Amino acid sequence: MFVPVGVVLSVGTIGFMLLEGMSAVNAFYLTGMTFATVGFGDIYPTSITSRVFMMIISLFGMGVFALMVEDAGAWRNRLNKWIDHRWLGVAVLCVVLGVGGVLFSIIDGLPLVDAIFFSFVTATTLGYGDIVPRSPLAKVICVLYALLCMAPMAFVTNLCAKWLFRLFGTQRPHK
Repeated sequence: MFVPVGVVLSVGTIGFMLLEGMSAVNAFYLTGMTFATVGFGDIYPTSITSRVFMMIISLFGMGVFALMVEDAGAWRNRLNKWIDHRWLGVAVLCVVLGVGGVLFSIIDGLPLVDAIFFSFVTATTLGYGDIVPRSPLAKVICVLYALLCMAPMAFVTNLCAKWLFRLFGTQRPHK
C-alpha cells in the first residue's frame, strides 16, 4: 500500500511544483490534502492545467483511499476476534484525537481544544478550513496525519454506523 501512496504523493508534489510554482512543502500539502479528500481550501490549484492535473491525481488518490478503507475493514475484522470492538473504537478515537491534538498544539501553537477539533476535522476528512496548518512542518505533519488516520477513522465511523443500525433495530443493506 505504501508504494501507490508514495507514487501519488510524489507525482502530485512534483506536478504542483512545476504547474503552480509552489514550494515543495505547499505542493506536498496540496497533494496530500487532495489525496485524503480533506480540502481545507487554503491552498488550491489556480490554472486550468493544474486543475485538470488535480482531477487526475484525485482519481488515483481516491482509488488508493478506497483500497486503504477496504484494508481497514480487514484489519478491524482481525482485531474483533481478540478485542471487544466497542472499547477498541473508543480507544482508537482517543488516541487519534489525543496524538493529533498534542501534535498540532505543539507544532502550530494551537490551543489544545482547537488542535483536537482540527485533528478530528482532518482525520474524518471534513476539512472545514476554519483552522489550517500554518507552518511548513505543520503542513507536512498534517498530510501524514490525514493519511495515517484513514484506517482508524474508517474503523471508528463503521462502529458508529453499526451502533445506529442496532439502536433503531434496522438491518444494514447487503450488496
